[in-house]
Amino acid sequence: MKRIVICVLILAGILGVCVWELIYFSRVRDEIVDTVDEIITSCEEEEYDELSEKIEELEKKWDKQEGIVINLVRYDRLEEVAENIAQLRPLFESGETGEFLAQAEKIKKIMKDAWIYEKPSLKNIF
Repeated sequence: MKRIVICVLILAGILGVCVWELIYFSRVRDEIVDTVDEIITSCEEEEYDELSEKIEELEKKWDKQEGIVINLVRYDRLEEVAENIAQLRPLFESGETGEFLAQAEKIKKIMKDAWIYEKPSLKNIF
């Protein structure tokens, strides 16, 4: 009987960690995607002071979460997010709006794709 209780507790712990990981990554993904959406809106409306602040906010958010997210989520392209975020400021300062918006969209796409590969589904399990 003790063994069954121990096994149930271990399985509950594993399930708890998995649920926490999904909730955590979902929150981080939403924060990053929302900030990128704000950046895109600021760029399209030519609000450059706000845009600079939003880029800095995005950099800080990603720096804070990057290590945890990359260790939790097994998705090869997540490392590209840091590269794309690093390229946003130079593109903004050089005035290359088209390339800037393309990099921002890449960040959104990578984060959304990572969620698709991470969320529990029969396709991902089998």
